[in-house]
Amino acid sequence: MLKCFRVSVISLLILTVGPLVVGQDAKKVWKEIVKPCTLNELQGKKVIFLGISNNIEVGTLLRPRKDQGGYGRASYQNVVDEYLANPTSPRPMPNPVTGGNWIACSGQVSTKKDLKANLGLLSAVIPFTGEFGGALATATITSGTAGRVAMYDVDEILMARVLDALPANSKVKAALLQRSPDSKPVWYMVSRAFRVDGLKAKIDFHRNMGADFKGKYTGPLGGAGIGELGGGLSANWLTDSVLELSSTTPFFIAAEMSYYSEQGLAGGSRFRSVEIFQPRRVNDEPLP
Repeated sequence: MLKCFRVSVISLLILTVGPLVVGQDAKKVWKEIVKPCTLNELQGKKVIFLGISNNIEVGTLLRPRKDQGGYGRASYQNVVDEYLANPTSPRPMPNPVTGGNWIACSGQVSTKKDLKANLGLLSAVIPFTGEFGGALATATITSGTAGRVAMYDVDEILMARVLDALPANSKVKAALLQRSPDSKPVWYMVSRAFRVDGLKAKIDFHRNMGADFKGKYTGPLGGAGIGELGGGLSANWLTDSVLELSSTTPFFIAAEMSYYSEQGLAGGSRFRSVEIFQPRRVNDEPLP
């Protein structure tokens, strides 16, 4: 039987950053931005930020790599592929994900007059690269809002059935059962994920960015140098130095991770929050 223990993780729009004004960190800034969404789960004490992504859904596997300052990521598609490749797995494959109902946020701007959050690590987290990423490295986010949020949860019983039906040589199962020398899990599975629609952030570059730069990065952001999320973000210049960045499609922004034991652990099947380090990046990583 799958025994899950949950680790809180949150991955929000642009921030996994360094020092902020009056000692604020990125977590506090983003708690302020999503406060109008009235989801207590988004205000947890142990959440950490990974950067917005379409690749942090329920069932995604994540490996903390503290020595590298980030997380390895293996898609939930690995689970699906292994399940379907096993001829003895029951058909159809059960859907181990519940929820997904949208909750409207109030749309009010943060009560803080000026968030002034440094964007220094943006290019490593999104990742943005090249000219655009370089410019963002010295910019700050001055305000932000979210339009609506949805929460997805793993159905623990159904996920256990899916994992039990994987083939004997399953890389997914081997990863989830792997333990480090200090007995800590090596890989975790995302067991709760939050999706946000209607994200907006005002970004101040603190200098005139010039017609060429603004022309290149106006409207839908896509193509080389923008990264995974370019097709879902749009830029609108409010002044020569201030850009409003908006999401044009929903993104998974927050998650909680779980580890499990097939035999179960003391206390039975229960979730337990664990604080994990603040990452600087999330990179795709093959399963062992």
